[in-house]
Amino acid sequence: MNTFDKALQTATKQELQEFAEAIKPRTLKGFFKKPFVGLGRLRAMAASPSRLAQLYAITTKGGIIHFVKDQTPALCLLAVTHHGYALKYVREQTPGICLAAVKEYGYALKFVKHQTDEICLAAVKKNGWALQFVEHQTDEICLTAARQNGWALEFVKNQTEEICIAAVRQNGALKYVKVQTEAICLAACDGVIERGQPLS
Repeated sequence: MNTFDKALQTATKQELQEFAEAIKPRTLKGFFKKPFVGLGRLRAMAASPSRLAQLYAITTKGGIIHFVKDQTPALCLLAVTHHGYALKYVREQTPGICLAAVKEYGYALKFVKHQTDEICLAAVKKNGWALQFVEHQTDEICLTAARQNGWALEFVKNQTEEICIAAVRQNGALKYVKVQTEAICLAACDGVIERGQPLS
């Protein structure tokens, strides 16, 4: 059961009436047999005082949080949990909201105002390429990114042999290794045998 369904179960009669008024589904003849709620309607629902309308809009399209006047931490967390990209529109970021966003969408790290190692690590675990948005790289963050996606090696500022070996084993990203050692090249060859794919 999702957050919106739980809210429906605990809603008062007045909240249900406000929601019914806010949503008023429309059908587009010839296109949809089901009710269709367009972006304009979602924006109006996000700006409405109806808690249920806001929940519906946010769980449908997370970026709608931008149109919510009173952005509570709970609504922001709900938005980024469903759509990590919505972090771009969160006015007051907390570490918890940022962490939830990058766990859902690693590239959301781009919108984090105050990065921590924990948030950066979670982002690169989800998508190694999020390393390009890490302000202060650590070996642990870089190694995690390289293990998730070897191509992330392109964004590693301080390449260690361990990080390079992890990257070339993951997908043969040998072309991004700045200083190729025998161990790195052998690891790349081992990776080719394991994956059955050529070096890149």
